[in-house]
Amino acid sequence: MRVLRAGGVSLRWEPRAAAVCGLLAAVAASAAVLVVGSGEFPISPPDVVRAVLGQGDRATEFIVQTLRLPRALTGLLAGLALGLSGAIFQSISRNPLGSPDLIGFTTGSASGALLQILVFGGGAVAITVSSVAGAVLTALAVYLVAYRRGGGVHGVRLVLIGVAAAAMLEALNSYLITRAELREGYEAAFWLTGSLNGRDWDQAVPLAIALAVLVPAALLLARPLGMGELGDDAAQALGVPVQRSRALLTVAGVGPVAAATAAAAVSFTHL
Repeated sequence: MRVLRAGGVSLRWEPRAAAVCGLLAAVAASAAVLVVGSGEFPISPPDVVRAVLGQGDRATEFIVQTLRLPRALTGLLAGLALGLSGAIFQSISRNPLGSPDLIGFTTGSASGALLQILVFGGGAVAITVSSVAGAVLTALAVYLVAYRRGGGVHGVRLVLIGVAAAAMLEALNSYLITRAELREGYEAAFWLTGSLNGRDWDQAVPLAIALAVLVPAALLLARPLGMGELGDDAAQALGVPVQRSRALLTVAGVGPVAAATAAAAVSFTHL
C-alpha cells in the first residue's frame, strides 16, 4: 500500500491494483480501436489512430470521428457507469445479487421512458429526462420504504424491497407495451432492447461529463463503503456515519445508472 500526498489531501493506492487497472484500460482502448475499425468500410488500427488524431484523410476522419467513435465511447462509458453502480450496490447490500437492475432502478428508468413514449409523447430529450426521473424516483421510493425509524436502511431489506419494486415495474412496462398502438409498441420495445445504433457526441459527451463528476464522488466514499462491509456496528465503532454514508452511496450508485440508461439503454451484466 502506498500513500500519495498533495497538500492537505492524501490518497492510498495499491501498486498491483493500479497496474491491473492500467492493463484493463489498455485492453479496453485496444478493443475500441478494433471496433471502430470494423464494419462495411474496414479501417486498419493505425489509420483509426491517425483519424482520431486528425491526421487521416477526410473520408476516414468522417467515418471514425462522426459515426463510429461516439458509439464506441458511449458503449465504454455506459459499461463503466453500470460497473461502478453494480460495485456500489453489491457492497451496500453485502450481496452479490444486489445489482441496480435487481433492486429495480434500471426498471424504473425504463418505466419513465415508456411512459414518455407511450402516454405523453415527446422527442429524444423528453425520453432521456423521463428515463433519469424514473430511475431517481424508483431509488427514492425503494429507499424510503426500506427505511425503518431508529434502524435506518439495512442492505437485505433494501434488496428485498427493490426486488418487489422491480417486479411491479416490469408488470407495468409489459402492460404499457401490450396496450400501445403497434408503431409505438415497436418503438418502446426497441428502446427496451437497447442499442448503440445512432449514438453520437450528443450522448457521449454528457455521459462523460456525468462520470467525471460521479467517479470522483464514488472514490471519496470508498472508505465508508469498505467499512460498511464489516457490518453496521463495526463501521459505527470506527467512526463511520452509517446511515448518512449509505444514503450518499445510494445516490452515487443511482447516478451512473441514470446516466448510462439515458445515453444508451443497455442491460446490466452481473459482475
